[in-house]
Amino acid sequence: MSADYIQSHSRGGVTSESWNAAFALELEGAINASGARMVVFDGNDAFPSVRHLLSARPDIAKVWIRRGLWQPNSELNEEMEALFDMILEPWEFAQHDDIGATSYRRKVERIGPVLLITPKQRLARDVARAELGIGENDWCIAVQLGAEANTDMQPAREQIAALPKVHAGRRVRVLGFTNPMTVAREDSPFEEHQRYPIFPVSAAFDLMITTAGYNGFHECTLGAVPAIYVPNEAPEMDDQALRAAAAESAGLACAVPLRDKSRLTVKALSMLDSRFSKEIKRRTADLPNATGAADAAQRISLFLDSIRTDRDLARTLPRQASRPTEI
Repeated sequence: MSADYIQSHSRGGVTSESWNAAFALELEGAINASGARMVVFDGNDAFPSVRHLLSARPDIAKVWIRRGLWQPNSELNEEMEALFDMILEPWEFAQHDDIGATSYRRKVERIGPVLLITPKQRLARDVARAELGIGENDWCIAVQLGAEANTDMQPAREQIAALPKVHAGRRVRVLGFTNPMTVAREDSPFEEHQRYPIFPVSAAFDLMITTAGYNGFHECTLGAVPAIYVPNEAPEMDDQALRAAAAESAGLACAVPLRDKSRLTVKALSMLDSRFSKEIKRRTADLPNATGAADAAQRISLFLDSIRTDRDLARTLPRQASRPTEI
């Protein structure tokens, strides 16, 4: 498998229009060079260049992996939805509370929770702690508040920094995690770690303070990691406030909106309790396994081997796998 990374127009210092024009050429070149018979798009809004290319290539299959829990004021572009042959929606913890634009769509196949790494694939607690340099008797609090491109999380950081250095006779270690592709914070009050992904070492954490995006939230929830969610409530994000509130209602976490940041310190100290973590493990035992990636792969594979009956033969045959010719 090969992969390519193309930085966004904002990082590259170019306009959105020129970036999309260049990306369209890159994507079509990759399709032609590889002989790809399918494009799988993972995201909530396909770029103009992607939409243009998909509409111009009826010979390839198109799959959209689209998470739910859109904010009520978000609108779904039905023309974009019509470009895709299949839409896969990963399991969502708060799906029964979802009233967003995708919640009533019929052209959707639901799959299990999608995680990059499953809870069983994590490092054991003692191994993870040794890797992070955390003593056996230390409290370990992990902080990951996102890229902050649209929300300033500094007020939350300041509250977390006010935590005492010792609690219940044990040293409190606060580790700040940032993506290796971001610039390290020189003035951070935490022990900074540039690491991605961080879920493999999450068994080392006694508490995680993070936003409530799909990936981090479901890693904590399915991995029974005690968490305080500070939802990113920017209008272009998914409904993180609803997701965090659902976890709190279920007794699996605490939700602290940024406007209530003064509660962070008290909440964090109250959750540094082994009884709390044991109760979370008990309550998460009945949640589904993280099978979403395998579910998606199976559906995509079956779709590639299928024959479309709702379009003419000339548009159907190009996506079929080539077979040896018998002489």
